[in-house]
Amino acid sequence: MFNILYNIGIELFMLAVVAYSSVNKKAAKRFRGNNHWKRLPRDLFADQGSIWFHCASLGEFEQARPIIDRLVKDESAPPILLTFFSPSGYEFRKDVQGVCAVTFMPFDRPRDVKAFLDWANVKKAVFIKYELWFNSLHQLKSRSIPVALVSAHFPNNHWVIKYPVLGRKLSTFDKIFTQNLETQSQLEKIGLDNAEYAGDTRFDRVIKVSQEDYNQPNLEKWSSTITLVIGSNWPSDDEIIIQALARNERLKVMVVPHELDPAQYRSWKAIFGSDLVSFSEIDSNQEIEQRIVFVDRMGLLSKLYRYADVTYIGGGFGQNVHNTLEAAVYGIPVIFGPNNARFHEIQQLKKLGAGLEINNSSDFEKVLTDIIKDEAFRADTELTLQKFFEDKCGASSLVIEWLEKR
Repeated sequence: MFNILYNIGIELFMLAVVAYSSVNKKAAKRFRGNNHWKRLPRDLFADQGSIWFHCASLGEFEQARPIIDRLVKDESAPPILLTFFSPSGYEFRKDVQGVCAVTFMPFDRPRDVKAFLDWANVKKAVFIKYELWFNSLHQLKSRSIPVALVSAHFPNNHWVIKYPVLGRKLSTFDKIFTQNLETQSQLEKIGLDNAEYAGDTRFDRVIKVSQEDYNQPNLEKWSSTITLVIGSNWPSDDEIIIQALARNERLKVMVVPHELDPAQYRSWKAIFGSDLVSFSEIDSNQEIEQRIVFVDRMGLLSKLYRYADVTYIGGGFGQNVHNTLEAAVYGIPVIFGPNNARFHEIQQLKKLGAGLEINNSSDFEKVLTDIIKDEAFRADTELTLQKFFEDKCGASSLVIEWLEKR
C-alpha cells in the first residue's frame, strides 16, 4: 500500500511542477532539469562506475563537500556523480572541481530511477540530511549498492519519528550517520539499528573555509572598528534591522544578501545614500570611506564573516534561518530571527550564549547595542566557540572510513 500511495504522490508532485512551471522560473528550471543527465555522455561511468552524492540544495551540498573533497584526492576512488533536487543548487555548483558530473536527480519514478542508475553505474551512494526518495533507495538496495544517509537530523515532530511504520522504511539505508545523539536514540526507539552518531559534516567544511587565505587589505582596514556582517538577509529581515542600523551612525556594516535582487539594493541605497558603496565599486588599492558595504557578488559570504565582530544571519523572519556555522566558526556572536527550530546547531549556539534570538526590531537594537558595548562578552564568546568547533570536527572521517570499507 505504501508503495502505491508513494508513487501516486510522486506523479501528482510532478504534475504540480509542470503546471507551476508556466508561472514560476524555478519550477520551470526544475522540470527542464529532470532529463538533464540524458544529455551527458552515455558511457561516462561505464568503466569505473560512480560514487553518487545527492543533495537537496546548497546547504546540503556544504555537508557533502568535505567528504567529496577527501574522495577527490583518492586516486583509487570511483568518479563522483553529484546530483541536486533544487535548481539553485545545480546552478551554483555545476562546476565543482574534481567532480566528474553534476546534474539533477530525476523525479523519483521507478522507470526514471532504473534508467538513471543504469547510466550512472553507481557503486556507492550518499544521500544528505533529509533526502528520502524511496524508489531510488529500493533500487539501490535491490542492486546491493551500499547507501548511507549523512548528517541526518530528525526532531521529535518529524514524520519519521511521529509515524514509526513509515520511519522504519529508513532501514533501506545501510548506515545513517546522525548529527546528534538524540536522532540516533529516536531512530533506535522506532526499531532501526543502522544509525550511528557522527556529528554534522558542515563543521569540517566551515573550519576548512575559515583557515583558507583571503587577503583584502582594504576590508581589513575598513573593519578595524566594530563591524556587523549581515549574511543571507531577505527583505523581511531588512524590515527588522535596517532602521536600527540607520540610527547607529558609527557602526560599520557589510550586507551580503541571500539573492542579488536590484530592488533590495535600492531599498538600502535609499536609506543610506552616499554612505553606502557596492562591493563591485570598491577598488582594492583604495581606502573604503563609506560606512556600509553592500556585497553584490555571490559566493563570498563564508569568507567575509572574518571581518565581523558580530553577525546577523537572515531567514529567521521568513521560512528558516540560514547557515549560522559559517559565521560562528570565526568566534563571533550570531544574531537571528525566531524561525530556527529545525536546526540543531542553532539550538546549541543558543545554549552556549553565542547565538542570540530576536523577535522584533527593538530586540535587535538592544541585543546589538549590548554586544557592541560588552568587549568581555565578545572575548568569552570567541573562546567558547573555539572549543565548540574543536569538539565537533571529524564527522567526515567516519563517513570516509565507512565508504572505504564498502
